[in-house]
Amino acid sequence: ESWCAALLASFKEEAGTVQGELERKKEQLAAFRAAAPQGPLPDDPVQKFVFEIQKPLAATHVLRLLAQMQDSGYAVDAAYKNELQDFIARESLAHLDNTDYAVNALYWLSATRFSDEAALKKLKDAVLALQQADGGWTPSFETARFRGLMSARALLGLKAYETAVKK
Repeated sequence: ESWCAALLASFKEEAGTVQGELERKKEQLAAFRAAAPQGPLPDDPVQKFVFEIQKPLAATHVLRLLAQMQDSGYAVDAAYKNELQDFIARESLAHLDNTDYAVNALYWLSATRFSDEAALKKLKDAVLALQQADGGWTPSFETARFRGLMSARALLGLKAYETAVKK
């Protein structure tokens, strides 16, 4: 849904429509971030990973919408955008051995002009360290299914990083 709202923003849809979608996504994200698992996290590493990674990945979707809105001339709450960037960075830096965290965080934080260059460099170094011998990147648990997407996102993230640090 955030992709659709970002597309509406890029086509300069009425501000009320786009802002309404943003508010709805912000409420969903706030509820999701506040949610705790019922009992301890599952022992199954895949289920545990899915629960843990969903919060920062959901935040990247809202951040992407904010960035598109800002690029399209809509008013954006800079403090909220910064808070999302800080949350994504904090979560991702705590999991630098995880391809999904590192690749998505590097891409979104670089593309949205995150100001913490030291954090961006750590993410870039982690992404490079996670590259496979054949040159691609393998998602943490979906080894074959999303390998092409993860590799493309890693390359886009490295390019966005290069652009971000040159500014």
